Amino acid sequence: LRNGINLAGNDLAPSGGIPADDYASCCGICKATSRCVAYTFAVSTKRCYPKSSVGSGGISSSGSVSGVKN
Repeated sequence: LRNGINLAGNDLAPSGGIPADDYASCCGICKATSRCVAYTFAVSTKRCYPKSSVGSGGISSSGSVSGVKN
């Protein structure tokens, strides 16, 4: 789990993400999505962004929490 990191790009969700209560819910969404390898949860908007790739490893974003599917 990486606080303050946004894994930009490689979104599997439609524009605007998927509603989620917290980062744990977002992790669950990723686990239930076959092509998902990682995710970013936007804290202020409570939106989940499942990712097909970690890309470049993420960018600094104080309102984001990211993780890798395990």
